Amino acid sequence: MTINILFVCRDRMPLWRVDISVLFGKYMRSLGWKFSWFAIGDRHKPTWMLNDQSTSVKKWKTPLGLYLAERYRDLLAVISIVKTAPDIVVVRDDYFSMLLIGAICKLKKIPCVYWMSFLMEEGYIQLGYQRKGLGGLLRRIYGRTYRQLGKIALYLPTHVIVQSEKMQERIFQEKLYLRESTVMHMAADIQATATIQPTPTNIEFLNIGYSGSISCLRGFEEVFKSVKLLQRKNIKINLHLVGWYETIIDQIRLENLLQELSISADVIMHGRKSWEESCATMAGCDVCISPIPENILYDVASPTKIFEYMALGKPVIATQHSYQDQLIAESGAGWSCALESKQLASTIMEISMLKDELKEIGQLGYEFICKKHTYQQRAIALDSFFRTLIKDKPQPQNPSN
Repeated sequence: MTINILFVCRDRMPLWRVDISVLFGKYMRSLGWKFSWFAIGDRHKPTWMLNDQSTSVKKWKTPLGLYLAERYRDLLAVISIVKTAPDIVVVRDDYFSMLLIGAICKLKKIPCVYWMSFLMEEGYIQLGYQRKGLGGLLRRIYGRTYRQLGKIALYLPTHVIVQSEKMQERIFQEKLYLRESTVMHMAADIQATATIQPTPTNIEFLNIGYSGSISCLRGFEEVFKSVKLLQRKNIKINLHLVGWYETIIDQIRLENLLQELSISADVIMHGRKSWEESCATMAGCDVCISPIPENILYDVASPTKIFEYMALGKPVIATQHSYQDQLIAESGAGWSCALESKQLASTIMEISMLKDELKEIGQLGYEFICKKHTYQQRAIALDSFFRTLIKDKPQPQNPSN
Protein backbone atom coordinates (compact mmCIF):
# COMPACT_ATOMS: atom_id res chain seq x y z
CA MET A 1 0.00 0.00 0.00
CA THR A 2 1.31 3.46 -0.93
CA ILE A 3 1.94 5.89 1.91
CA ASN A 4 1.19 9.56 1.25
CA ILE A 5 3.33 12.53 2.28
CA LEU A 6 2.05 16.09 1.99
CA PHE A 7 5.06 18.39 1.58
CA VAL A 8 4.76 22.14 2.20
CA CYS A 9 7.80 24.02 0.91
CA ARG A 10 8.56 27.66 1.60
CA ASP A 11 8.86 30.24 -1.17
CA ARG A 12 12.12 30.54 -3.11
CA MET A 13 13.00 26.94 -2.28
CA PRO A 14 11.28 25.29 -5.24
CA LEU A 15 11.06 21.59 -5.83
CA TRP A 16 13.91 21.57 -8.31
CA ARG A 17 16.33 21.96 -5.40
CA VAL A 18 18.20 18.66 -5.32
CA ASP A 19 17.58 17.90 -1.65
CA ILE A 20 13.84 17.97 -2.37
CA SER A 21 13.48 16.85 -5.96
CA VAL A 22 16.13 14.11 -5.69
CA LEU A 23 15.82 12.92 -2.09
CA PHE A 24 12.02 12.99 -2.01
CA GLY A 25 10.90 13.16 -5.63
CA LYS A 26 13.27 10.45 -6.86
CA TYR A 27 14.61 8.13 -4.19
CA MET A 28 11.84 8.26 -1.57
CA ARG A 29 9.33 7.73 -4.35
CA SER A 30 11.31 4.69 -5.52
CA LEU A 31 10.85 3.27 -2.01
CA GLY A 32 7.07 3.45 -2.31
CA TRP A 33 6.14 6.93 -1.05
CA LYS A 34 3.68 9.18 -2.84
CA PHE A 35 3.85 12.99 -2.58
CA SER A 36 1.55 15.96 -2.77
CA TRP A 37 3.59 19.17 -3.13
CA PHE A 38 2.45 22.60 -1.94
CA ALA A 39 5.04 25.21 -2.81
CA ILE A 40 5.68 28.48 -4.57
CA GLY A 41 8.51 28.78 -7.06
CA ASP A 42 11.18 31.45 -6.81
CA ARG A 43 11.01 34.89 -8.37
CA HIS A 44 12.45 33.56 -11.61
CA LYS A 45 9.90 30.77 -12.03
CA PRO A 46 6.80 31.48 -9.93
CA THR A 47 4.70 28.32 -9.93
CA TRP A 48 2.41 26.34 -7.73
CA MET A 49 3.36 22.69 -7.42
CA LEU A 50 0.30 20.63 -6.56
CA ASN A 51 0.20 16.84 -6.75
CA ASP A 52 3.20 16.82 -9.11
CA GLN A 53 1.45 19.21 -11.50
CA SER A 54 3.01 22.61 -12.20
CA THR A 55 0.77 25.56 -13.03
CA SER A 56 1.92 29.12 -13.71
CA VAL A 57 0.56 31.87 -11.51
CA LYS A 58 0.79 35.64 -11.67
CA LYS A 59 4.19 36.91 -10.58
CA TRP A 60 4.11 38.78 -7.28
CA LYS A 61 5.74 42.20 -7.13
CA THR A 62 5.72 43.13 -3.44
CA PRO A 63 6.62 41.45 -0.11
CA LEU A 64 2.94 41.66 0.87
CA GLY A 65 1.92 39.91 -2.33
CA LEU A 66 4.45 37.16 -1.67
CA TYR A 67 3.28 36.79 1.94
CA LEU A 68 -0.35 36.46 0.80
CA ALA A 69 0.67 33.88 -1.81
CA GLU A 70 2.39 31.85 0.92
CA ARG A 71 -0.67 31.93 3.13
CA TYR A 72 -2.87 30.89 0.20
CA ARG A 73 -0.50 27.94 -0.30
CA ASP A 74 -0.98 27.04 3.38
CA LEU A 75 -4.75 27.24 3.06
CA LEU A 76 -4.67 24.85 0.10
CA ALA A 77 -2.48 22.49 2.11
CA VAL A 78 -4.86 22.58 5.10
CA ILE A 79 -7.85 21.82 2.86
CA SER A 80 -5.94 18.86 1.43
CA ILE A 81 -5.01 17.60 4.91
CA VAL A 82 -8.64 17.72 6.02
CA LYS A 83 -9.92 16.04 2.85
CA THR A 84 -7.24 13.40 2.23
CA ALA A 85 -5.68 12.76 5.69
CA PRO A 86 -2.11 12.10 4.47
CA ASP A 87 0.04 9.71 6.47
CA ILE A 88 2.80 12.27 7.14
CA VAL A 89 3.05 16.04 6.64
CA VAL A 90 6.43 17.73 6.11
CA VAL A 91 6.78 21.52 6.47
CA ARG A 92 10.02 23.07 5.30
CA ASP A 93 11.53 26.33 6.56
CA ASP A 94 8.42 28.35 7.39
CA TYR A 95 7.30 29.02 10.97
CA PHE A 96 4.09 30.70 9.77
CA SER A 97 3.14 27.52 7.88
CA MET A 98 4.05 25.40 10.88
CA LEU A 99 1.68 27.31 13.16
CA LEU A 100 -1.39 26.60 11.07
CA ILE A 101 -0.49 23.24 9.57
CA GLY A 102 1.05 21.90 12.78
CA ALA A 103 -2.12 22.74 14.71
CA ILE A 104 -4.32 21.00 12.13
CA CYS A 105 -2.06 17.93 12.20
CA LYS A 106 -2.32 17.76 15.99
CA LEU A 107 -6.11 17.90 15.77
CA LYS A 108 -6.14 15.20 13.07
CA LYS A 109 -3.44 13.16 14.86
CA ILE A 110 -1.23 13.13 11.77
CA PRO A 111 2.58 12.99 12.23
CA CYS A 112 4.08 16.34 11.23
CA VAL A 113 7.80 16.86 10.60
CA TYR A 114 9.44 20.28 10.44
CA TRP A 115 12.38 20.21 8.02
CA MET A 116 14.86 22.98 8.90
CA SER A 117 17.47 23.54 6.20
CA PHE A 118 18.01 27.24 6.83
CA LEU A 119 17.80 29.57 9.82
CA MET A 120 15.36 32.04 8.27
CA GLU A 121 15.53 34.43 11.21
CA GLU A 122 19.31 34.75 10.86
CA GLY A 123 18.88 35.39 7.15
CA TYR A 124 16.59 38.34 7.83
CA ILE A 125 18.95 39.70 10.50
CA GLN A 126 22.04 39.37 8.27
CA LEU A 127 20.20 41.09 5.42
CA GLY A 128 19.18 43.83 7.83
CA TYR A 129 22.80 44.54 8.72
CA GLN A 130 23.67 44.71 5.01
CA ARG A 131 21.01 47.34 4.35
CA LYS A 132 21.20 50.86 5.73
CA GLY A 133 18.49 53.05 7.24
CA LEU A 134 14.92 52.13 8.08
CA GLY A 135 14.81 49.15 5.69
CA GLY A 136 17.72 47.47 7.46
CA LEU A 137 16.26 48.18 10.90
CA LEU A 138 12.87 46.71 9.96
CA ARG A 139 14.51 43.55 8.61
CA ARG A 140 16.45 43.07 11.83
CA ILE A 141 13.31 43.58 13.92
CA TYR A 142 11.42 41.13 11.70
CA GLY A 143 14.20 38.56 12.04
CA ARG A 144 14.19 38.74 15.83
CA THR A 145 10.39 38.58 15.93
CA TYR A 146 10.45 35.60 13.57
CA ARG A 147 12.87 33.84 15.95
CA GLN A 148 10.37 34.24 18.80
CA LEU A 149 7.64 32.91 16.53
CA GLY A 150 9.76 29.79 16.06
CA LYS A 151 9.61 29.09 19.79
CA ILE A 152 5.85 28.75 19.46
CA ALA A 153 5.76 27.04 16.08
CA LEU A 154 8.27 24.34 17.03
CA TYR A 155 6.08 23.09 19.88
CA LEU A 156 3.76 21.66 17.24
CA PRO A 157 5.71 19.19 15.06
CA THR A 158 6.09 15.53 15.95
CA HIS A 159 9.78 15.78 15.08
CA VAL A 160 12.33 18.20 13.63
CA ILE A 161 14.95 17.34 11.01
CA VAL A 162 17.94 19.67 10.65
CA GLN A 163 20.79 19.73 8.14
CA SER A 164 23.80 19.87 10.46
CA GLU A 165 24.94 19.15 14.00
CA LYS A 166 25.67 22.85 14.50
CA MET A 167 22.11 23.74 13.54
CA GLN A 168 20.92 21.12 16.01
CA GLU A 169 23.02 22.76 18.74
CA ARG A 170 21.86 26.23 17.75
CA ILE A 171 18.12 25.59 17.93
CA PHE A 172 18.56 23.85 21.30
CA GLN A 173 20.66 26.70 22.73
CA GLU A 174 18.11 29.27 21.59
CA LYS A 175 15.34 27.11 23.06
CA LEU A 176 13.60 26.89 19.72
CA TYR A 177 13.32 23.11 19.99
CA LEU A 178 14.14 21.26 23.19
CA ARG A 179 13.33 17.71 22.17
CA GLU A 180 15.39 15.25 20.14
CA SER A 181 16.01 16.19 16.50
CA THR A 182 17.55 14.30 13.60
CA VAL A 183 20.46 15.46 11.41
CA MET A 184 20.13 14.87 7.66
CA HIS A 185 23.07 16.32 5.73
CA MET A 186 23.06 17.16 2.06
CA ALA A 187 24.45 14.55 -0.33
CA ALA A 188 24.98 13.79 -4.03
CA ASP A 189 23.03 11.97 -6.70
CA ILE A 190 25.76 9.74 -8.14
CA GLN A 191 23.34 8.10 -10.58
CA ALA A 192 22.78 11.48 -12.22
CA THR A 193 26.39 12.73 -12.09
CA ALA A 194 27.56 9.48 -13.72
CA THR A 195 25.77 10.50 -16.94
CA ILE A 196 27.38 13.97 -17.18
CA GLN A 197 29.65 14.65 -20.17
CA PRO A 198 32.31 17.30 -19.37
CA THR A 199 32.32 20.58 -21.29
CA PRO A 200 35.83 21.05 -22.76
CA THR A 201 37.99 23.84 -21.33
CA ASN A 202 41.31 25.41 -22.30
CA ILE A 203 43.99 22.90 -21.26
CA GLU A 204 46.66 25.62 -21.17
CA PHE A 205 44.99 27.06 -18.06
CA LEU A 206 44.16 25.73 -14.61
CA ASN A 207 40.36 25.75 -14.81
CA ILE A 208 38.53 26.40 -11.53
CA GLY A 209 34.75 25.92 -11.36
CA TYR A 210 31.99 27.29 -9.14
CA SER A 211 28.26 26.67 -9.40
CA GLY A 212 25.60 28.53 -7.42
CA SER A 213 24.59 31.99 -6.28
CA ILE A 214 27.18 34.76 -6.63
CA SER A 215 27.28 37.41 -3.93
CA CYS A 216 29.52 39.58 -1.77
CA LEU A 217 28.17 37.75 1.29
CA ARG A 218 29.68 34.54 -0.09
CA GLY A 219 33.11 36.15 -0.24
CA PHE A 220 33.49 36.65 -3.98
CA GLU A 221 35.37 39.89 -3.47
CA GLU A 222 38.17 37.84 -1.88
CA VAL A 223 37.94 35.22 -4.63
CA PHE A 224 38.30 37.90 -7.33
CA LYS A 225 41.25 39.50 -5.50
CA SER A 226 42.98 36.11 -5.42
CA VAL A 227 42.61 35.90 -9.21
CA LYS A 228 44.38 39.25 -9.50
CA LEU A 229 47.24 38.06 -7.27
CA LEU A 230 47.66 34.98 -9.47
CA GLN A 231 47.58 37.12 -12.60
CA ARG A 232 50.48 39.18 -11.22
CA LYS A 233 52.48 35.98 -10.70
CA ASN A 234 51.72 34.82 -14.27
CA ILE A 235 49.73 31.79 -13.08
CA LYS A 236 47.33 30.96 -15.89
CA ILE A 237 43.87 30.27 -14.53
CA ASN A 238 40.29 30.55 -15.72
CA LEU A 239 37.59 30.91 -13.08
CA HIS A 240 34.30 29.51 -14.45
CA LEU A 241 31.23 30.86 -12.63
CA VAL A 242 27.88 29.21 -13.33
CA GLY A 243 25.05 30.92 -11.49
CA TRP A 244 23.30 34.16 -10.75
CA TYR A 245 23.84 37.30 -8.70
CA GLU A 246 21.92 37.24 -5.43
CA THR A 247 20.92 40.91 -5.73
CA ILE A 248 21.38 43.82 -8.11
CA ILE A 249 23.72 45.33 -5.49
CA ASP A 250 25.95 42.24 -5.72
CA GLN A 251 25.94 42.46 -9.50
CA ILE A 252 26.99 46.11 -9.52
CA ARG A 253 29.70 45.70 -6.88
CA LEU A 254 31.23 42.54 -8.30
CA GLU A 255 31.12 43.61 -11.94
CA ASN A 256 32.77 46.89 -10.98
CA LEU A 257 35.43 44.95 -9.09
CA LEU A 258 36.13 42.79 -12.14
CA GLN A 259 36.77 45.95 -14.14
CA GLU A 260 38.88 47.60 -11.43
CA LEU A 261 41.09 44.52 -11.09
CA SER A 262 41.30 44.02 -14.88
CA ILE A 263 40.50 40.31 -14.57
CA SER A 264 37.41 40.08 -16.78
CA ALA A 265 39.31 37.84 -19.22
CA ASP A 266 40.23 35.44 -16.39
CA VAL A 267 36.71 35.17 -14.94
CA ILE A 268 34.25 33.48 -17.30
CA MET A 269 30.61 34.18 -16.43
CA HIS A 270 28.43 31.38 -17.80
CA GLY A 271 25.15 32.69 -16.35
CA ARG A 272 22.32 30.60 -14.97
CA LYS A 273 22.16 27.07 -16.42
CA SER A 274 20.25 23.87 -15.85
CA TRP A 275 21.66 21.44 -13.29
CA GLU A 276 22.93 19.17 -16.06
CA GLU A 277 24.65 22.01 -17.93
CA SER A 278 26.14 23.34 -14.71
CA CYS A 279 27.54 19.91 -13.82
CA ALA A 280 28.98 19.55 -17.33
CA THR A 281 30.87 22.82 -16.91
CA MET A 282 32.17 21.78 -13.47
CA ALA A 283 33.17 18.35 -14.82
CA GLY A 284 35.26 20.09 -17.48
CA CYS A 285 37.26 22.00 -14.87
CA ASP A 286 40.41 20.78 -13.13
CA VAL A 287 39.28 21.73 -9.64
CA CYS A 288 36.19 23.33 -8.05
CA ILE A 289 35.81 25.86 -5.27
CA SER A 290 33.28 25.95 -2.43
CA PRO A 291 33.50 29.33 -0.67
CA ILE A 292 31.64 29.64 2.63
CA PRO A 293 32.03 32.85 4.67
CA GLU A 294 32.33 32.90 8.44
CA ASN A 295 28.96 33.95 9.84
CA ILE A 296 26.20 32.28 11.81
CA LEU A 297 24.00 31.82 8.74
CA TYR A 298 26.54 29.61 6.96
CA ASP A 299 28.16 28.20 10.09
CA VAL A 300 25.12 25.99 10.73
CA ALA A 301 24.55 25.07 7.08
CA SER A 302 25.19 21.76 5.35
CA PRO A 303 27.08 22.65 2.14
CA THR A 304 25.73 21.34 -1.16
CA LYS A 305 28.47 22.13 -3.63
CA ILE A 306 31.25 20.09 -2.08
CA PHE A 307 29.18 16.89 -2.40
CA GLU A 308 28.34 17.54 -6.05
CA TYR A 309 31.93 18.44 -6.93
CA MET A 310 33.24 15.24 -5.35
CA ALA A 311 30.53 13.19 -7.07
CA LEU A 312 31.84 14.57 -10.38
CA GLY A 313 35.34 13.41 -9.45
CA LYS A 314 36.67 16.93 -8.95
CA PRO A 315 39.18 17.97 -6.26
CA VAL A 316 37.79 20.75 -4.07
CA ILE A 317 39.14 24.02 -2.70
CA ALA A 318 36.97 24.32 0.41
CA THR A 319 37.16 27.49 2.47
CA GLN A 320 37.30 26.90 6.20
CA HIS A 321 33.99 25.69 7.60
CA SER A 322 33.67 23.03 10.29
CA TYR A 323 31.82 20.50 8.14
CA GLN A 324 33.77 21.21 4.93
CA ASP A 325 37.01 20.82 6.88
CA GLN A 326 35.76 17.46 8.14
CA LEU A 327 34.85 16.26 4.64
CA ILE A 328 38.22 17.29 3.20
CA ALA A 329 40.11 15.63 6.07
CA GLU A 330 38.13 12.37 5.80
CA SER A 331 38.27 12.12 2.00
CA GLY A 332 41.68 13.60 1.18
CA ALA A 333 39.98 15.06 -1.90
CA GLY A 334 41.08 18.67 -1.73
CA TRP A 335 42.38 21.62 0.23
CA SER A 336 40.97 23.71 3.06
CA CYS A 337 41.97 27.35 3.38
CA ALA A 338 40.64 30.65 4.70
CA LEU A 339 38.32 32.74 2.54
CA GLU A 340 41.02 35.38 2.12
CA SER A 341 42.66 36.44 -1.13
CA LYS A 342 46.30 35.70 -0.23
CA GLN A 343 45.55 32.26 1.20
CA LEU A 344 43.33 31.38 -1.75
CA ALA A 345 46.03 32.48 -4.20
CA SER A 346 48.68 30.47 -2.32
CA THR A 347 46.48 27.35 -2.36
CA ILE A 348 45.76 27.70 -6.08
CA MET A 349 49.47 28.16 -6.82
CA GLU A 350 50.13 24.89 -5.01
CA ILE A 351 47.40 23.18 -7.02
CA SER A 352 48.79 24.51 -10.31
CA MET A 353 51.98 22.51 -9.67
CA LEU A 354 49.97 19.31 -9.11
CA LYS A 355 47.91 19.36 -12.29
CA ASP A 356 48.92 15.81 -13.29
CA GLU A 357 47.77 14.46 -9.92
CA LEU A 358 44.34 16.15 -9.79
CA LYS A 359 42.42 13.25 -11.33
CA GLU A 360 43.69 10.89 -8.64
CA ILE A 361 42.78 13.37 -5.90
CA GLY A 362 39.32 13.80 -7.42
CA GLN A 363 38.83 10.02 -7.50
CA LEU A 364 39.33 9.93 -3.73
CA GLY A 365 36.37 12.28 -3.36
CA TYR A 366 34.18 10.24 -5.67
CA GLU A 367 34.89 7.02 -3.74
CA PHE A 368 34.23 8.84 -0.46
CA ILE A 369 30.83 10.08 -1.66
CA CYS A 370 29.84 6.63 -2.92
CA LYS A 371 30.57 5.07 0.47
CA LYS A 372 28.49 7.32 2.72
CA HIS A 373 27.06 10.47 1.13
CA THR A 374 24.60 9.59 -1.63
CA TYR A 375 20.93 10.57 -1.73
CA GLN A 376 20.03 6.92 -2.10
CA GLN A 377 21.64 6.26 1.31
CA ARG A 378 19.89 9.32 2.78
CA ALA A 379 16.55 8.07 1.43
CA ILE A 380 16.98 4.65 3.04
CA ALA A 381 17.69 6.31 6.40
CA LEU A 382 14.72 8.67 6.02
CA ASP A 383 12.47 5.83 4.94
CA SER A 384 13.39 3.92 8.11
CA PHE A 385 12.71 6.98 10.28
CA PHE A 386 9.36 7.78 8.66
CA ARG A 387 8.28 4.18 9.15
CA THR A 388 8.70 4.65 12.91
CA LEU A 389 6.30 7.63 12.77
CA ILE A 390 3.60 5.58 11.08
CA LYS A 391 4.35 2.24 12.72
CA ASP A 392 0.65 1.58 13.38
CA LYS A 393 -0.25 2.09 9.70
CA PRO A 394 0.35 -0.13 6.65
CA GLN A 395 3.91 0.26 5.36
CA PRO A 396 4.81 1.37 1.84
CA GLN A 397 5.71 -1.37 -0.59
CA ASN A 398 8.92 -0.94 -2.57
CA PRO A 399 7.89 -1.07 -6.26
CA SER A 400 11.12 -2.91 -7.10
CA ASN A 401 10.13 -5.87 -4.91
